[in-house]
Amino acid sequence: MDRLMVAQLTATNSEQRKKLYDRVQEILAENQPMIFLASPDILVGAKNTIGNFHPAVLEPYVLWNVDQLYLRSGAENAGR
Repeated sequence: MDRLMVAQLTATNSEQRKKLYDRVQEILAENQPMIFLASPDILVGAKNTIGNFHPAVLEPYVLWNVDQLYLRSGAENAGR
């Protein structure tokens, strides 16, 4: 499949590209079930004055629990 996908990406003829892509689809259909997973590398950050900060793996990464975020008082951050 990888070889076919590279070939269809570089094919200059649209008919050849379609033929290659159709073959990829046939191989995929023959080898079901297939589960496609994506886990992007996401980096998020916040100041240590924000409490209950727990980034999520789905969008919105940072504000999914915005109603539960709070600012910590100065006494809690004195040791940090």
